[in-house]
Amino acid sequence: MKITISKEELAWGVQTIQSALSSRTTLPILLNFLIETEDKKVKVISTDLEMGVKHYIKAEIETDGSITIPAKKFADILHSLPEAQDIELTVDAGGKISLKCGRSRFGMVGSPKSEYPVLPEFNKASSFELPAGIVAGMIKKTIFAASSDETRHVLNGVFWAAKKGLLEMVSTDGRRLAVCAKKILPKDKEFAVIVPTKVLSELLRLITLLEIEENDAEKILVAVTDNQITFQLKETTILSRLVGG
Repeated sequence: MKITISKEELAWGVQTIQSALSSRTTLPILLNFLIETEDKKVKVISTDLEMGVKHYIKAEIETDGSITIPAKKFADILHSLPEAQDIELTVDAGGKISLKCGRSRFGMVGSPKSEYPVLPEFNKASSFELPAGIVAGMIKKTIFAASSDETRHVLNGVFWAAKKGLLEMVSTDGRRLAVCAKKILPKDKEFAVIVPTKVLSELLRLITLLEIEENDAEKILVAVTDNQITFQLKETTILSRLVGG
């Protein structure tokens, strides 16, 4: 693999996916993130097996390929590189990664893509649109009341109930209760799921980073299945297992 990419674009991509990196894991590969070429873009992916984040970055691709890279070490290197410069990233057949940026040169060893967990594809056919700014406002008004007590797992999320066009978000820690409801859904959508606070915090962080306000027209694509929820906003896809109970 050989690509040329701006430092700002790559740093933004790594920042976008960093929340899904596992800090406590018995699987060393989860300390890495996956980078690969796809459809003339570069895709970066991270997962902790509960949540996954995928982000697409513009780049000049000379040769296609993929590799998983130690995330912390790579972030430290990115931080030290000069601003407003392009980075040339090369991976040889043995998995050795070379970075060139201005007069800086770095090398490290990655692991093959085959060792990394596969993220499910986003099924656009079953998805629906929601106004991103309004969803962010609803999350802010409910997420604070969710429990962080791991012994009461079912309360470690926000309950999303959809019926007749109304989306209701409810959270509680057993002592306080927060409820927010808005008519923002297609009328044919009906579901009742508990969405983990971790994925909602990440979605809120992304909407804030993109500076999307409550009255903006920006839409977010959402897909809900029996055990998973997926959000797609611009070039970023976030997916998570649902809380059972």
